[in-house]
Amino acid sequence: MLALDLGQIAISYPGLLSPVLVIDRLGIAAGERVAVTGASGSGKSTFVNIVTGLEAVRSGRIDWSGTDLTKLSESARDRWRGINVGLVMQDFHLFPGLSALDNILLPARLARVATADHVGRARELMQRTGLSRPEQKIETMSRGEMQRVAVARALLRRPGLIVADEPTASLDPESGEIVGRLLLELSEAEGSTLIVVSHDPRLTQRLTRRIELANGRIIGDTQAASAMARDGVPA
Repeated sequence: MLALDLGQIAISYPGLLSPVLVIDRLGIAAGERVAVTGASGSGKSTFVNIVTGLEAVRSGRIDWSGTDLTKLSESARDRWRGINVGLVMQDFHLFPGLSALDNILLPARLARVATADHVGRARELMQRTGLSRPEQKIETMSRGEMQRVAVARALLRRPGLIVADEPTASLDPESGEIVGRLLLELSEAEGSTLIVVSHDPRLTQRLTRRIELANGRIIGDTQAASAMARDGVPA
């Protein structure tokens, strides 16, 4: 599990009058299951990019259990992400021509760390996600099956953090329900911290904490609201 201590973050881009993301302080406990919500342009994508190290940030603090991403080079962030983060994206990012099993194994193979244990782990994850044909080509699968392959791939190296960015947005309701349930069940079974960025209330309401962004700032946090209620402070 990984815990986040984030502070003094202000992300701006040339040509924009105001920052796209400003967070003075945010903590996420190890093993927590957090939904990040907000309208388009609220800062959700930027949030995903900075907390996973996809985007460089040179000031402030993005500390995951003792590793501050703002202090790492691009190559060091890439190595950290490969070891610690499982990403599940709306568009799957799977490779046609490869089988389901090969797509699950591809990141480990590209990192030159794939072993027989990884192959066994990939087959186990296929079973756990309800995929019964390891050699089936990706292009012959339904979108729901493709996303389950993506979930299995994200879990292959037992990451301490799983980040799912709109994982059900392109799926029909039944497939979305299956993928959402798998993310929750498997992250809990693996002991991973889970962050889900989503507009899907059927998914976000199942997570234990919800953070809402608007205009690049946090305008709602159920953890903060719960703490105020415990302390007798009006919300």
